[in-house]
Order: sequence, then C-alpha cells, then structure tokens
Amino acid sequence: MYWCSGWLPDFGGPTGTIIAGRDTVDDFLDAADGAGYYTSGLNPLHYETYDRKLFVETLNDWVWYGDPSQSPPWFSGGINRHGGAAEPGVEPGEG
Repeated sequence: MYWCSGWLPDFGGPTGTIIAGRDTVDDFLDAADGAGYYTSGLNPLHYETYDRKLFVETLNDWVWYGDPSQSPPWFSGGINRHGGAAEPGVEPGEG
C-alpha cells in the first residue's frame, strides 16, 4: 500500500507536487518522480501544525507552473513559463 499526504497540481513542476506523508514508501516517491511529479517529504515537526507563513514560504519556493493569471493572490514566487526556467520576481498574473 502506498500513501501520500497530498497533490498540489500547479506547484513544483509541470504535473505538480506529491507531498509525502509519514507512511509514504520510497517506491511510491520513485514512481512519482519517474512520472514527472516533484516530490517533497515535508518534516512533520514543522508542517503537521498549520503555520500560514511557513506554508506560503514553502509554496513560493516551489515555483508556480499553472496559468500565471490563476496563481493565488498571496503567491510571490517564481512563475514558470512555457516549460522554461522560472522567472523570479515576476508578479503573478503578469505576462
């Protein structure tokens, strides 16, 4: 049995990010990586209790891969355009 804590479709990579839970096995992460997902095993010590500032910082670090005009209003990280490198400092919705 494989476990993950979540999937964020527009963050971290073109197919999104798979969030590894405590019980996620390495085989699952390897398969997710192979399928083009960005994977992250967030430290439960820091992420099991919601801290908005920490979550926003983390998501800003992961880059937005969705439609730039659809990025969340709080997002201030890099925007990936057309499969190229992220453009730091580009305001969400610009472009």
